[in-house]
This record gives sequence, structure tokens and C-alpha cells, in this order.
Amino acid sequence: TPGPFSIFRRSVFETIGLFKHAHNTEDMEIAFRIQMHGYRIANCPTAEVYTITPRTVKKLYRQRTRWIYGFIQNCIDYRRLFLNKKYGNIGTFTLPFAAVGIVTTVLLFLIGIYHFITFISEKIREISLIGFHFHMPTPSWFFINTELVVVLGVLVLGIGFVIMLLGRQAAEGTMKPSLDMAYFIVGYTIIAPFWLSKAVFNTVLSRKTPWR
Repeated sequence: TPGPFSIFRRSVFETIGLFKHAHNTEDMEIAFRIQMHGYRIANCPTAEVYTITPRTVKKLYRQRTRWIYGFIQNCIDYRRLFLNKKYGNIGTFTLPFAAVGIVTTVLLFLIGIYHFITFISEKIREISLIGFHFHMPTPSWFFINTELVVVLGVLVLGIGFVIMLLGRQAAEGTMKPSLDMAYFIVGYTIIAPFWLSKAVFNTVLSRKTPWR
């Protein structure tokens, strides 16, 4: 269940217990625990919910780092859900897909940094040897980059775009793309790998992520 506008039956808490600290992601943990006890969570995609959002990139970075770190830690705590048909879609699809997405994004980010550093170092060496010469490359389908990293990157972006379209159809009844979706994809493609990598880094080194 998301944090804002979640409604619970009191009998559920009497059975599974109250909220826990849960790595600063209590709403996520209680959702996992509800699933573990065989309850069903109903979602209303057309509900309009208003919440306070981060006003700066720095605050957004801290919030999303906490979210991803909490997700990873809760997945570790509730690892029995993974690939377990007993728990339905959350075990067979949602959690495995999300985990693969995080790992893939972080790997692509690190590989991309490596290639960028390698490219810059090669250009510096070329300039030092033969000087600087600028020329416009001739467009050609033959020179399209088909490396695995590029293909995976395009695939991840494509899947993300499809998920956004499906979400808009569920909430608004239309799959028509909008400029907001383009801004979201471009913006998150640039900054999301940073908080994903930070969350994984904190997990590996057992560093707790603060609330703010």
C-alpha cells in the first residue's frame, strides 16, 4: 500500500501486528506482511490523492534513496515471497521484476560511467598526439551501436514507458502519451541511477539511510 490514503481493517492489525520501523518504509513493510498472511490488498487507480513532494533535487534524491534502500531491505526480510506462487503476482512477478530492474539499472549506470571515462581519456590522447579536428559524422544505419549495454538500456526505457502508459490507462482511461511522461523519462534517466546506486551501496556496506 502507498503511504498516502491507505485504509486498513482494524482486524488485520489485530492478526498481523502493528506498524514497525521497517527501514523508514513502514507502508512497504506492512504491505509485504499483509501478503505474507494471505490477505488481499485492493487498489483504486482512479482515486485522487494529494501528498507533499520534495521541492528540490537534493530532497528528491534523499527521499528516493530511502525508498529504494527500504525496498531492498524489506525484500531481504521477506525473501520468502520471491518466486513463490503461493503469494500470487507479488511473488512471481512484481518483486522479481523490480529487483531485476534495480540491478540492471545500476550495472548499466556503472558500465556507462566506465565507457564515458574511457571515451574521454581516448579523446585526450588523440588530441595530444594529432591535435583537435572537428568534423560532422555522416549518418548511417551501419554505425548504430548494437552493444549489449545499449540494447539493454533501450529495453529498460521501453519497458518503463509501457508501464507508464498502462498506469495512465488504469487511472485516466487513456494510453495517449503526454509531455509529462517525456520529461519524467528524460529526468529520471539522468538522476535515478544515482539514488539507485547509493541505495545499493548503503545496503552492501550496511549503512542505514536516514529519513531526511
